[in-house]
Amino acid sequence: MLRSTLNDRRESYAAGTVRYLVAAAILELLLACGASSPANPNATATSTGGSTGGGGSASGGAAGTGGAVATSGAAGGGLAGSAGQSGSGGASGSSGAAGAGGAGAGGGSGGTIGTGGRDAGMAGGSAGAGQAGAGGSAGAPGSDGGRADSDLSPSIDDCFKGLRAGVGNFQEATKASSDRRYRMRLALETGDRIGTSGSYAWSAFRFALETPEGVVCVTDEVALATTYVNTHHNCADVLTVTAGDRRYVIQSPDSAIDYGDPTVYRRPGTLTIFSGAQPIGAAIRLDTASCNQASADGKCRSGGPC
Repeated sequence: MLRSTLNDRRESYAAGTVRYLVAAAILELLLACGASSPANPNATATSTGGSTGGGGSASGGAAGTGGAVATSGAAGGGLAGSAGQSGSGGASGSSGAAGAGGAGAGGGSGGTIGTGGRDAGMAGGSAGAGQAGAGGSAGAPGSDGGRADSDLSPSIDDCFKGLRAGVGNFQEATKASSDRRYRMRLALETGDRIGTSGSYAWSAFRFALETPEGVVCVTDEVALATTYVNTHHNCADVLTVTAGDRRYVIQSPDSAIDYGDPTVYRRPGTLTIFSGAQPIGAAIRLDTASCNQASADGKCRSGGPC
C-alpha cells in the first residue's frame, strides 16, 4: 500500500516537470518571435544613398578640384566623392646657353734691336686685353758702345777672340765650379808694374763669366783696370765686375800651381753674386781647369807663399 502511494506521487511529479519545461520552451519561442517583428509594420525601406561626385579635371599644373560629397538619401548617407587627380606641373624652362668667353689678345710684338750696348733694345711687346698676350722677346744686344762691364756674349770663348798678347808676366786661366754651371775665363798681366817680393802686380785685361743666367763679357781694358785689387803675396786678391743689376765678386781670381805638385793648382777662387747689397745664394768655389802663361815651362804662377 505504501509502495503504491509513493509510485503515484513520483509519476505526478514527473508529469509536472515536463509541463513546466514545455511551457518555458513555448515562452522562450514567443519572446524570440516578438523581438524579430518590426515595430512599425508599415515602415518603408531605407532610401538609396546619393551617387559619388565626379573628380574635377586638372588644369594646366594646378591641382584638380575634389569631387563634391554626394547628397545623402532620406535615410542612408551618400558615399563621399573621390578626390580629383592632381594636375601635372608646368615644365621648367630650359636654361640659357652660357655666353662664349672673350678670346685672349695675341702676344706682344718683339722688342726692337738695341743700337748701343747690351742695355738697349730690351722692351718687350705689351700684353693685350683678356688673357695676357705672350710677352715680346727681348731685343738683340746692341753693338759695343754701351757699358763695357755689361756686354753679353754667346760664350766665354767668343769673348776671348782676338785677345792680344799679355805684357810682362801674364796668365790666361779658366776656372769652373764642380758642376760646370759657372765658368770664368780671365786674362791677367803685370805690364810695367813692379810687385813686392813674392807678389805679382796683376791687372785684368779680358774677363768672361758664364752663369745659368747667361755670359758676361768685358773687353774694355780701361774699365777692367780698376776692377782688380792686389794684396800681399796675392793671397787675398779680389776682382769685382758689375753687369746690369748684378755684381760679381771673385776672391783669389788668379791661378798658381801647387808648390809640391805642379799638375794641380792651389788657392781656389770663390764667386759671390750680388743684387744690390744682397748676395744671391752662397759663395761658389771655382777651381782652375786650365791655364796658359808665357814662362819657360808654361805653368801659371802667382804670389806666395799662402
